[in-house]
Amino acid sequence: GDGGLTINFDKVELPVFVKFISRATGRNFVFAEKVAGYVTVVSPTPVSVDEAFAVLESALAVRGLTTVDDGVLIRIVPIKDARTAGGSVISKGPRAVGFTTRLIPLDHIGAEDIAKTLSPLVSKDGSLLPYGPSNTLIVSDLANNVARMAAIVATLDVPGHEEQVEVIALAHADAGALAAELQKILWSDSDKATKDERRMRIVPDERTNSLVVVASPSDTHRIQRLVEGL
Repeated sequence: GDGGLTINFDKVELPVFVKFISRATGRNFVFAEKVAGYVTVVSPTPVSVDEAFAVLESALAVRGLTTVDDGVLIRIVPIKDARTAGGSVISKGPRAVGFTTRLIPLDHIGAEDIAKTLSPLVSKDGSLLPYGPSNTLIVSDLANNVARMAAIVATLDVPGHEEQVEVIALAHADAGALAAELQKILWSDSDKATKDERRMRIVPDERTNSLVVVASPSDTHRIQRLVEGL
């Protein structure tokens, strides 16, 4: 009925839990033999179908597995294979409209570092997990937040030189306007701008009213001082 699902599993085999979720969601799951191991999931209160699916996702994630929904079947595959197993955007359950998990492969920045730095930008229901072996970020959130994070990551994931990424939360100033103003100040004389300064990036994040700054440690410090002074 509508009272939600009671989840109380103590060290059950993962395939047994998958079958339970399959019955609860009315969706068919296909998984490889290598989906093994035990799972303990206890929820003090009944959960919705979407929450049950999210629990499955996190139980899979800690084992390096994820789901790929092709509309007919939900396949359980190793995270590293998910990109080739049917698209990078993975649905988060049948009724969780707009809630997606996306894998973002990184070329130049480390997944662990960037996940730590950008975690303040994730919504309270979302998650941002680094997957070290393939240097990939796994972002789970509402679709528009996932797209926003992907855009920020794309701006940051370029060749750099001893740069660090810093998130500066703003109390009063508007992120978009301040980013433009800082760029004007820092690049006012582009001929004289050093190579480091030209490589600096200041990306506004409107949702959290923060600036994501990519710069050398000394330039980052300079930008922080400018922010305090403006």
